[in-house]
Amino acid sequence: METNPRIDYIELEQEPIRIGQIVLAAEKAMSDSTSQVLLPHLEEGESEEGLSTLQAREMKDVSSVLERYFPVAEDYVAFEQIVYYDRRDHRRSVRPDVMVARGVPGGTRPGYYPWRWAKAPDWVLEIASETTARRDREQKPAIYRALGVREHFLFDPEGAYHERVLAGFALTPEGYVPIPENDRGRIPSQALGLELAPQEYRLFNERCFRLRIYRPGEDDPLPLTDELLAQKDAALAEKEREIEALRLRLKGELGA
Repeated sequence: METNPRIDYIELEQEPIRIGQIVLAAEKAMSDSTSQVLLPHLEEGESEEGLSTLQAREMKDVSSVLERYFPVAEDYVAFEQIVYYDRRDHRRSVRPDVMVARGVPGGTRPGYYPWRWAKAPDWVLEIASETTARRDREQKPAIYRALGVREHFLFDPEGAYHERVLAGFALTPEGYVPIPENDRGRIPSQALGLELAPQEYRLFNERCFRLRIYRPGEDDPLPLTDELLAQKDAALAEKEREIEALRLRLKGELGA
């Protein structure tokens, strides 16, 4: 006979949604319809719209920065990973653009099953496009709240679909509340232990934004993949110049 209750995830059918209410600590609750709260049936695992160019780039950039920052043996970082919220019906799922689960070993998985780790992701990021922005604002937060996701962030790389280019929300007993900017104009994430801010740039003469991530108190952001490659290319070019200068010097000395 089991002595430890099984943690399960189901669709819920009443209000208000409490923090982590979708996590049930007793199997008998599975048959108690009065304990359920209805969540959107998004089926994102089966029907995700095509990504915009900026969405796809930001998704890969942000996840790459976080993958380099967090030890893969200790924390799980993923982009476009399916998170299931109903153990009985895997069509019921949500797909954060980027997610981080602290204390969950990283690696390649076909999906994130919160009941296996007894926890939801700690942090999720939704990157706006014309087809996804409204759902990111209005539907997904209810699922994240029910799962117990500590923080969810909204980022609009085009500056066209949300009131703010970047907004962060922290979970409280009353629901999600906005995270205020600090004195550096960044939004601190307690879940990540990092700070986030948008960086404006021009793309084909259009105003766009990139999401930059900072260690607290530091002036320079964590480097993006293309910045690291540029640094590597610059270092290689400098090394080649040094070798060429040495070659010419040795040639001159031998000639003398």
